[in-house]
Amino acid sequence: MSTFKSLLLYVCGGAFAGFAVASLVVHNVQVWYNSPGGTSSAMCSCVEVTRTTMAALLHGQLVGMGVGGVAALTLALVLRRKKKGSANTIAATTPSAVAQPPKA
Repeated sequence: MSTFKSLLLYVCGGAFAGFAVASLVVHNVQVWYNSPGGTSSAMCSCVEVTRTTMAALLHGQLVGMGVGGVAALTLALVLRRKKKGSANTIAATTPSAVAQPPKA
């Protein structure tokens, strides 16, 4: 059960980190994406632009959460496998694991 809890902790931490990074990055990308090309102002439907921008921000945050969660889960599994591998090699080299020579 502790393995599940630790993996869940990694996933939640990664999802939170992805959400935070996406909140910072998506805002700047949306400002650039919705800014007019060569003119100083644009005639547009501000309500529709606001809805689209907020939908894109929320979508970016959800994608960031997903990517962060998957990345953290992958990292947790790699670290767990590496930890188990090093524990197995230590156990194999202890004197109790080495076969004793037969007594004559």
